[in-house]
Amino acid sequence: MPPSRAELTFAGPAQGGCLDAIHDLMDRLWRADQGVTDTDRTMFTTAVLEVANNIVTHNRASSDVSISLALTADPTLLRAEFCDNGSPAAVDLETIALPGAFAESGRGLALARMTLDELSYERADCMNRWRLTRHRSAHRGPPHD
Repeated sequence: MPPSRAELTFAGPAQGGCLDAIHDLMDRLWRADQGVTDTDRTMFTTAVLEVANNIVTHNRASSDVSISLALTADPTLLRAEFCDNGSPAAVDLETIALPGAFAESGRGLALARMTLDELSYERADCMNRWRLTRHRSAHRGPPHD
């Protein structure tokens, strides 16, 4: 039986506790869509949690930042869309790379980019919007560099 479409959402303050809620939401997504491969589940979960952690970490000083997440799993794609009203992200996703072995930070977005087929960021109307897409294994094209 082919996988069905699953959609889940979260909204709340961009504080540490939201990371647990987002992790729980990911677990619910995988229970709702039993057809996802272990590789797709691991790669997509890693990307979603890394972006969520970045949003929380970079807005830690502000208690009025809120975050929303919409997750979608359909037969061909896994998608996540984050929106937050935090500070603009100063990042160039085209040139982001893993830092050196001894760096203490800076791996999150590079890891997310490596595990996804598409990662985009835009700032509009005082909101940050992150879009994450991973094609399911059965629908993946050739590996990209």
